[in-house]
Amino acid sequence: MVVSFQMMGERGSCEASALSSQGAKSVSAATLFAPPPVGLRLAVIKGMIPAQGRTCGSCTFCCKVLGIGALEKPAGRWCAHCKPGRGCTIYEKRPGECADFACQWLVDPRFPEALRPDKVKVMVSGDQGGRIIAHCDPDNPAAWRSPAVFHTLKSVAANTWASAVTVLAVAGRRTWLIAPAAEYDLGVVPEGGQVEMEKFPDGTARVGQRGAS
Repeated sequence: MVVSFQMMGERGSCEASALSSQGAKSVSAATLFAPPPVGLRLAVIKGMIPAQGRTCGSCTFCCKVLGIGALEKPAGRWCAHCKPGRGCTIYEKRPGECADFACQWLVDPRFPEALRPDKVKVMVSGDQGGRIIAHCDPDNPAAWRSPAVFHTLKSVAANTWASAVTVLAVAGRRTWLIAPAAEYDLGVVPEGGQVEMEKFPDGTARVGQRGAS
């Protein structure tokens, strides 16, 4: 099955379509996906509540690495309303996209306690396009390679390899595909760009970047 993801713009939405295709000796036929657009929070799951014993506390990492459309805040820069390590100065009046957002660490009790975003400089979230994304601070783009984070991403990739889920690490628009047996540096993927991927049973993939459509 070919699944094609097309980003609708920096503050738009993600649309997905599935088309039948013939795969040849692969886990999946060629799949098209696009990394998340800068400035768009897609990992919104309304109704999600923090896992028992977990709170944001002093962690404000999402207020830097993610963009906030309602505030015209780009990804990779601190929000003007955030006091790093302390919290939001407009918390009661914060935009809905902020109020609705929760990272994987906060809501998933299976996610390692040690991977709190402000401690490892990586925030993992899921999105509506079937992607699990490790958001890195552009000032520390290789943070996803730290042993604890790397092991977790590899485990997730292995457990979801036979599905349509894609595991990515991103720092700005620099993007890496995480496969069970390899990692693929996709370079800077432009807004609207797509990556063609074919998964193989040995945990590797064939990847190739395509231009914006």
